[in-house]
Amino acid sequence: MHIKRTTALLLLLFAACKQNDTGAPSESMEMRKTAPSLEEAPAAQDMSPGAHRARESEPARPEALPPLAFDPGIISDRLLEYRLDLTYRTDDIVRARQLLYDTAKKRGFLLQSYVSSEDAVITTTMSVRVEEMHETLKDLSALGPLESETISVQDHTESEFIRAVRAKREELRMQRRSQALTGPAAAQNWAQREQALAASEDAADEATIEKWRIADRVSRATIAVTVRGPAAPDPVVVPSYRNAFVGALNLLMQLLYILVYALPFIVPVLLIIWKRKSLFGWLRRNRD
Repeated sequence: MHIKRTTALLLLLFAACKQNDTGAPSESMEMRKTAPSLEEAPAAQDMSPGAHRARESEPARPEALPPLAFDPGIISDRLLEYRLDLTYRTDDIVRARQLLYDTAKKRGFLLQSYVSSEDAVITTTMSVRVEEMHETLKDLSALGPLESETISVQDHTESEFIRAVRAKREELRMQRRSQALTGPAAAQNWAQREQALAASEDAADEATIEKWRIADRVSRATIAVTVRGPAAPDPVVVPSYRNAFVGALNLLMQLLYILVYALPFIVPVLLIIWKRKSLFGWLRRNRD
């Protein structure tokens, strides 16, 4: 019986050891499963409502406009004058200045230019041919990020139509006046008719000039470019110590000015303080 009991105890101990061995891997698997959840905890915290509110409260940074160049296309039935105002941001103000000058020389001509090294700003206005406006904007995109763009278009079609009608009427009027000068009564009002003919010729010349002016405006586009460089550091402000000395001297002079007015009142008080013992003694003697 003693042997049977010993054998049963050994079997129970052996079974318990097996259960411990099989339980260890399951615990390790559970630790492995919980480990990723611990690693994902910060990410879950970042996705919390408080984090979302903090991110929404942050000011949005302005983004640059996409580098798209305006293409006017071909509009044959309208007389359009284009003007573009562009603003770019660059890190190299010297390179941007050279690029602007080269582009103006290549595509047209320079109208105006202003450069400030203190403010790190370049302002340039150029005139280019309308056919090359799209290519010019592509060249200018190398300046840097585009911050703002304004496109203005002025239609001269109506003005040209009115000019053509008036020019035709002046031409007919001039023909009638020319024929009137050759008539039998030409010698009677010759000076007046010559003056009217000169007025008609001036009006015809003005119409021709206006036609050229409109054609010139329509054939070219005006591009104004502003380039801003990196922000300059704040300058060191040195206070003017001279102002401090002047202020101290003014204060001293004012005190002396007040002292002069106060002398008649200060002198008796000082004498009383100085001779107070003698004065008190004299008063005591008079009392006695």
